Amino acid sequence: MTDQGKVVDFMGDYSPYLDIEIVKTVDGVRDSTSSNTCVHLFQCLGCDAQMTEVILEISK
Repeated sequence: MTDQGKVVDFMGDYSPYLDIEIVKTVDGVRDSTSSNTCVHLFQCLGCDAQMTEVILEISK
């Protein structure tokens, strides 16, 4: 499986350019902003199967 990036980036043409704190309100995780998590899309290069995974954000 390869990490394709944030799942919210695939929600619309302009979603990759929106503020992350705004798009996190529609990522499917109730408290992703306060828990510092992000939902990423993973895809298998062999069979094209996809899955999402909640990952912990890296602190800056």
